[in-house]
Amino acid sequence: MGFIEGLMQTGQFYNLQDQAGELADIVNYLELPLNLPSDDTDLEKRPRVIRVALKVTDPKAIPLDVQGIESITLADYPGNPRLKPKLAYLYKEPVGRNVTWGFSPIYKLGRGIADPEKAQIALLGEECSWREDKNSHFHKMNYRTLADYEDAKFFTEGSAGRIMHGLEENLARIVELWDQRKAYYLIVFGVNQDGRFIYPGENPAFTAYFRSKLIEGQAKSAPETALDCVLCRKEDSASRTLNDVFKFSTFDKPGFLPGGTVRNKFSVYPVCEDCFGILQRGYTESQNHFTTQIGLSQLQILIVPELVGSISTLDRLQRAFDDYIAAGVQSEWAFFANIAKRDANYIFHFLFTEKNRAQVRILRMVEDVPPSHFRKLFDLWNLNRQRFYPDLEPTKSLDSAIRQIVMMLQSLAGKTDGEKQVIKNVTINLIGDLFSNTFIEVESIKRMAVSRLPGLVSDPNWLNAKSYSGAFQLERLWMLFEFLYTYNQHLGQEEVNI
Repeated sequence: MGFIEGLMQTGQFYNLQDQAGELADIVNYLELPLNLPSDDTDLEKRPRVIRVALKVTDPKAIPLDVQGIESITLADYPGNPRLKPKLAYLYKEPVGRNVTWGFSPIYKLGRGIADPEKAQIALLGEECSWREDKNSHFHKMNYRTLADYEDAKFFTEGSAGRIMHGLEENLARIVELWDQRKAYYLIVFGVNQDGRFIYPGENPAFTAYFRSKLIEGQAKSAPETALDCVLCRKEDSASRTLNDVFKFSTFDKPGFLPGGTVRNKFSVYPVCEDCFGILQRGYTESQNHFTTQIGLSQLQILIVPELVGSISTLDRLQRAFDDYIAAGVQSEWAFFANIAKRDANYIFHFLFTEKNRAQVRILRMVEDVPPSHFRKLFDLWNLNRQRFYPDLEPTKSLDSAIRQIVMMLQSLAGKTDGEKQVIKNVTINLIGDLFSNTFIEVESIKRMAVSRLPGLVSDPNWLNAKSYSGAFQLERLWMLFEFLYTYNQHLGQEEVNI
């Protein structure tokens, strides 16, 4: 699958950037607990870190002998750690919501609470008894984050209890720091050393605990019989399957799988631990850097670039991805315009997903799209736009054109959730068909528009909309239909000279 190959290349590229040193063996598994704020993020909305420095007898010891809490300080996220943020925070999402351990000594406290009394209740529980109140933050912090460090022998006996006792003693300090309603807060446990706060990724006990959890997961997921990795072809090395990378790749419906039953899941797509780490890194970085939206609620499009041909050296991969990223792909308003500027060394893959709480649904996948196809779409769009509006400037980017198409189709939706969902599905399929160079049944979309006309023309809000009147919207729909007809006529052409 080109999609998988593109993710592997992305993972390899970011591996080149790491300079991870002692953490090189686990860097591909690391994630950021929160996205890094941009330079223009409002000060009130910038995430914050409550740094809890543990009082220990020896900060480099394994296990850590924790005597209490030395200090509690506040910093803007990600703060100023000595290592890169991903290495410093040593974070990976827990394997589930009901587990009693995490990979990292980090607790997501959530939005700040300005009212001190409400903040205290949220931390300790309604009866100020966090040990019994499972909804209180202190209860979750203890049983989902800290306690297992002691159970797994990375804290000395009694350390977790002394930490919680120290948190109770410093309750007023935490309430004082956790007071900005628009900001998201993390609690990060570390130690003080040489006059500065040491983040988890710099501490031997925390990094050893992280590695131990990875090893436990590998042992549990290993197949009963030895299998070869389908990616690197290493013999008898497979230990993972794709459900460990993608939340939408699950084995909860065994009758639907090629393997037939859950016991046969390694017959589907077995990979070795090395390839798994690179693949997971590629997927994580793609989510962070190559994800865009097109104006549909909850819909995200993951864009995965793939370098065509043999990658004889990692230097070529480095140069190609540096160029791609430097051209502005990190701007969510310029993804498709940037793709259209690429040359034949690239092809692109697209994954349409929708997130519903912890669940990720895959709605559409489009693979192997060359940049020339996007240049053709953009040229055809402006060709038709010029026919309808010769006095207006051409649309400046393909991203804008795609959002305009989405907006036009969304204008046909009724007011019920069911009607809106139907139009949403139609829109996703249309955009997917445009990307994949597939013939589009324009008449079916026109019939849908005609069936909506009686209701639309009786709606004064639609007819007299401030931004676009009903008459203007109809004209825009007409332009859309003509664009789709023109697109169908040029299916066999790689590019269009207008």
